[in-house]
Amino acid sequence: MGSEFADVGVNPKLSDNELAMQCTIPMGVTSENVAERYGISREQQDHLAMLSHQKYVAIFVSCREMCCIIMILFVIAFILLIPHTATAV
Repeated sequence: MGSEFADVGVNPKLSDNELAMQCTIPMGVTSENVAERYGISREQQDHLAMLSHQKYVAIFVSCREMCCIIMILFVIAFILLIPHTATAV
């Protein structure tokens, strides 16, 4: 058991687990199954995937910008609030 996956570098224990085997369906076949079972066309699925990726990018960019703003505020707070103990020589 499991030898059918050995040539592609997949753990041979995969074929011993029925639930894991159900996850080996290629994405193209999965999308065809979704189209047939739920009436969502491949084009609609592709569009929804694109929207999902666009949302992710927007969130990633805004979080990145927020991290930059937080870092700038931290530096400003550090400069203004931490008393400097430098002594003149």
